[in-house]
Amino acid sequence: QRMYCRFALLGILMSIFASAQAANEVKQPIVLLPREARLSPGMTTFMSSTLPAPYVGGWMDKSRYIDYELKAEPGRYSLVVSIVPQGGGYLSAKVDDGQTVKRPVSKIREAMFKPIEVKFGEIEIPSVGSHLRFTGDNITPPGLCLFFQAKLTWVAPLPSSSKAKSPLQLAAEKEKAQKEAQAVMAAQALIDNLKGTTWTFYAMSDNFTGQT
Repeated sequence: QRMYCRFALLGILMSIFASAQAANEVKQPIVLLPREARLSPGMTTFMSSTLPAPYVGGWMDKSRYIDYELKAEPGRYSLVVSIVPQGGGYLSAKVDDGQTVKRPVSKIREAMFKPIEVKFGEIEIPSVGSHLRFTGDNITPPGLCLFFQAKLTWVAPLPSSSKAKSPLQLAAEKEKAQKEAQAVMAAQALIDNLKGTTWTFYAMSDNFTGQT
C-alpha cells in the first residue's frame, strides 16, 4: 500500500510539473510573408537586390488590400508590420469585420534599404480562419510603403464573453431557431383555422356553448 501511495504521489507531482511547463511555454511569433497573402489587383510581390526580402508594392488604398487567412489559435496578439515608407499616409489593419486600426506612415526623403517596424498594438483573433486585411488611406505619391511582413505575437486567450462560436454551435443555434419559428407558425395556423368555429363544453350535467 505504501508503494502504491508513492506511485500515486509521483504521478500527481509529474502532472503538476507538466501543467506548469505548459503554462510557461512560450508561443513562437507567427510571421506572415508576402507569398502567403492574397493581393488585390494592382498589388504585386517584388524582389530587389538592394532590399532584404520579397515585398508587396503598388498603389494601396481603401479598395486595394493585402489579405491573410489566419491559422492562428484564437486569442489576443500584438501586431507589428515591417515596411519601407514611401510617399506616406495611413496603413490600416482589420480582422474580419472588426474595428479598423490606423497607423501613420511618414514620407521619406532619401533611399531606405532596411524595413522599419510599425506597431499596431493588440488585436483579437476570434477564430481559426479569420482574415487580417491591410489597406491604405490618404496616400501621397509614389505610394504608401513597401510591405515586407506582419508578425503576430501571442498575448493572452480571449475573454470567455468574446470567444467566437464554433461552426457546430452556430449550426445548432440556427436549427433551434428554425424549429422555434416552425412551432410558432404551426400554432398561429391552428389559431387561424379555429376562428369562427363553434365549440361546446360539457361539465357534469350542465353544458356550455360558445363561439371563438
